[in-house]
Amino acid sequence: MVEEGDRFIAFLTSTSSSISSAAHQESLSHTAKYQPDYPGRFRDARHARHWCQDFFRWYNDDHHHEGLNLFIPADVFFARIELVAARCQEALEKAFAAHPQRFVRGLPRVRMPPDSIAINPIEPDHVPITADRIVNARDAEQASLWTPAPRPSTTPIIHIPGVYTASPGVDPRHTLST
Repeated sequence: MVEEGDRFIAFLTSTSSSISSAAHQESLSHTAKYQPDYPGRFRDARHARHWCQDFFRWYNDDHHHEGLNLFIPADVFFARIELVAARCQEALEKAFAAHPQRFVRGLPRVRMPPDSIAINPIEPDHVPITADRIVNARDAEQASLWTPAPRPSTTPIIHIPGVYTASPGVDPRHTLST
């Protein structure tokens, strides 16, 4: 469940897209920014908090989340999925009994949400690389702990003399010519 109000407001109002931002924050901000009532800019902190309260209430209590097989986060968090799934299955069975021709694959079944959800899952047998592990590693193991540096780009840089696209607000007379 999402309850990180002030940090989320700061994240929404920031214009930088930091590489170190967590993937779940990126996903949540994408969900927020695509809401029809998202203001684009907040007048002040009070306005941002008010909008976020409404957004979090919707996200937690009304939003049918794709990653949860269309269950809402509150139902999963408060362990109500068995009750909700039973009601959904009953509705599906009634619809199937009334119109079996609409269900070409037979009686549909409610898909339950996964046991755990992770945007960047860590393998169960994964051992994190720590400073202690690097210092105490043998030579053969130490080489495997380092990720290779990225290779330099092979894309050619083409410079056409006399062609320069200045950034908005930059006087081209004050740029360095090459």
